[in-house]
Amino acid sequence: MPESAPLIGLGAGKKKVAVDLDADSPHVLISAGNGGGKSTILRTDAWSISAQALLPAPAAEPATDRDFPTDAWSLTPPAPAAAPPRPSPATAPASTEEPDDAVVGLRKAQQDHLPEFTLAALRWARANDPDFPASVDKRGAELLYRVGNLKMWARNRPRAGLRHPDLD
Repeated sequence: MPESAPLIGLGAGKKKVAVDLDADSPHVLISAGNGGGKSTILRTDAWSISAQALLPAPAAEPATDRDFPTDAWSLTPPAPAAAPPRPSPATAPASTEEPDDAVVGLRKAQQDHLPEFTLAALRWARANDPDFPASVDKRGAELLYRVGNLKMWARNRPRAGLRHPDLD
């Protein structure tokens, strides 16, 4: 196909359909109903023309010793960065464990103290469980809770009993 004939698509029998804008006409009429692919054809046309302009000219003799798909899959990812050295026990910082009287939001409580619960489960319990601890403070729109109260609630919360099919 000449450079001035962008590929529009495939016609009957999977025959390539192109319009040679230099030889045939500088105008093309595309007629189709809603969802007929008019915009897709225009985008494909624009891409085809711009891709031809941006691609470098092929070498006179392509390299025959390279298998491009294999080369693409065999690329090795960059090596991960080395981990920072761990501090020795003598210089290790004190434990970051918060005392039970610390005040935290639900997200921090779930991440650091109650990982067995999801944040959604804690929010549901806050809204529906009458035994859920009351908030002790507020930071902006976030309610704050005492860590010890949340841990006590988690230990003492009602759990569903196991049901035995023979006893029902």
